[in-house]
Amino acid sequence: MYASSFIINELIDTFGHLIESQIVRNARKSIFYSVLADETTDISQIEQFSLCVRALDLLSKQRVNATNNFKTLYAQLKEITPKLDIKEDITRVCRLQTARNDVPYSTEGEYYRRAVYVPYLGDFCNSLKEGFESHKETVASLKHILPEFCTKTDFYSLEAAFNF
Repeated sequence: MYASSFIINELIDTFGHLIESQIVRNARKSIFYSVLADETTDISQIEQFSLCVRALDLLSKQRVNATNNFKTLYAQLKEITPKLDIKEDITRVCRLQTARNDVPYSTEGEYYRRAVYVPYLGDFCNSLKEGFESHKETVASLKHILPEFCTKTDFYSLEAAFNF
């Protein structure tokens, strides 16, 4: 009964607006986002416009865990540094930084999280990825020694795993 082209177009427009508003809401919540737009003419000479919005979800579980881990680590450092006679100090910040990491902060903990902890974690994750990249095929071949796979594969698929 509701299959008229008018009703169908209304439903499509309504769903389109709902999806669009959700995308805009997600982009507004994010600190970082990117927009990719493209236009092309289809076979019937009608211009088609596509828009892609990619937003970084800063509230993801990993980021929350990393923040909680940093808070624990920083609290432990605050207890240990006075015993070791180490003074907590933030590097000099000037208007035009060229050789130092100048990040916005409101507390000393926030400065160290942004300037030291987060870059260190990123570098550490990249090092792990690079270190295991050369072993990707070997690690993937290990699944062939599991009973459910070894009966379905030939010996040559198992060879890399056995050699490893």
